[in-house]
Amino acid sequence: MYTIKKCSTGATYAAILEKQLVLDLNKVKTKIAKLDYKIIIDVPSLLIVKKEYELSIFPNGKLLFKKLNNKEKVNKLAKEIYKVILK
Repeated sequence: MYTIKKCSTGATYAAILEKQLVLDLNKVKTKIAKLDYKIIIDVPSLLIVKKEYELSIFPNGKLLFKKLNNKEKVNKLAKEIYKVILK
């Protein structure tokens, strides 16, 4: 379904879907709110949300976790988020 990788700078982790797709970020915004995430930035190319951690959601489904270097925590959050936004 997805893989967890260090981002290009090595500062944090990203969850990357194995299947190519294009997400409708307007629909994602509605779905992610159900998980109590607050919308920080909402532009056509990216959605930045925050709950415990800030993360960026891209139209290709990539999740980029800001200042989170715990791979297990990233995996747990990615699983929770994908379960909701990919419905």
